Amino acid sequence: MLQEECDKQADRILSEFRRKRGVRDKVSRVREAMYGSAGTSGAANKIAAKDLDHVLNEMILLQARAEMYNKFVRKRVLVRLNMPVVQATSVFRTFCILLG
Repeated sequence: MLQEECDKQADRILSEFRRKRGVRDKVSRVREAMYGSAGTSGAANKIAAKDLDHVLNEMILLQARAEMYNKFVRKRVLVRLNMPVVQATSVFRTFCILLG
């Protein structure tokens, strides 16, 4: 139950982040600037590097916090299962390989 609430809150946070930072618009502008588009001028549609840098830094922080939470949950599960860390790491890697 707690994890479900965490998932809902994470979804809300990411949705708000995308909306407030205009991630979709920035991605499309970068694509157009890199690959061009039939009806647009690449120079007119370029995005400032500072704008991208700020958003990318925030995305890095979000990813780092998500990874920290993932490690926390993994350790808590290992404690509950009374599984040695080495064995659990092996099981986790096997699981990740199976998922592809």
